[in-house]
Amino acid sequence: MKGESLGIPEEEFQDYVSGRAVPSESWENYFSEPLHVMQEMSNMLTDLDRRHKDFLKNVESLRRNMESKQVDYVYKLPTRKKFVYAYGKPRKL
Repeated sequence: MKGESLGIPEEEFQDYVSGRAVPSESWENYFSEPLHVMQEMSNMLTDLDRRHKDFLKNVESLRRNMESKQVDYVYKLPTRKKFVYAYGKPRKL
């Protein structure tokens, strides 16, 4: 195999064969996959961070809602008559 058969100068061909030079496309392919994976992971972390913040907002909203309902419920409780148990039978006070 010679450089002519690949359409490149013989000197460049010899550089590639000897290892003195590496085609630029191979470096791009070599580094592009790990960079692509890192970008995907970064996007996932960004999405998880956004979802976590939304979750915390919803938890806080639910907590406030429950506290307000609890206060409303306590004020709306009907008054009940008290019973005293004496010898196993309830009696009204």
